[in-house]
Amino acid sequence: MTNNNTLTSLLNNNRLTGSIYLDWKQKIILVLKAEKIHNVLTSDVPHLPKTTDGDDYIAWEPFRQKDALATDYILSSIDKSMQSSCDDMETAKEVMKHLETTFGKQDPLVHQRISSMLFTSKMADGTTILDHMIKLNKHFKDLEGFGTLFDLDFKIEINFASLSDAYGSFIMYYHMNKVVIKNVSELTNMFVEAESRLKKSKVVALVTEKSFQSSKNKKKKRTNKREEM
Repeated sequence: MTNNNTLTSLLNNNRLTGSIYLDWKQKIILVLKAEKIHNVLTSDVPHLPKTTDGDDYIAWEPFRQKDALATDYILSSIDKSMQSSCDDMETAKEVMKHLETTFGKQDPLVHQRISSMLFTSKMADGTTILDHMIKLNKHFKDLEGFGTLFDLDFKIEINFASLSDAYGSFIMYYHMNKVVIKNVSELTNMFVEAESRLKKSKVVALVTEKSFQSSKNKKKKRTNKREEM
């Protein structure tokens, strides 16, 4: 048996809400395999024994316990609003078949929608680079849940294309110096540092502008006083 906290975390973080069915299915099967009860999804239910004696009961009772646990895991990992639709299902196999019928066909449309959001994503004004990267990485993760694979260079270019013009010099520096990174986390850290430098340069520019304007106003006042004399 696996650690209950690990299972709870896996179920809560991958809860089925009506989209990304394939990703959810992969995760729930991992949980059932970890508990060694995944066979109930592909096995026929043994005949209900007439008594608690004999081979029929010996085959049925362990299956019933495994099936009850599997059903509990499955129902615990889907949104509460969808659980009532499974009330008439008697086995884990029936529940999974129902969810496959209900949500399995939606995945191609969901894949297309997420792909569109990823490839047209632009960093919004006022958004921090970290929040923007979290959003993009979620799109990548969702698409990878469908089995779509992306190499690191492709992810980097998609990230670059989504940035505001303020990061143009950073992107140029990256390409000209042939910077090498191991993963998107390293790129995110570089973005955060670049964002910090941009903020500092804006502050310096603002202070310089105010200082220049103040100096200009003082000069104008002195000129006006001379003219009045």
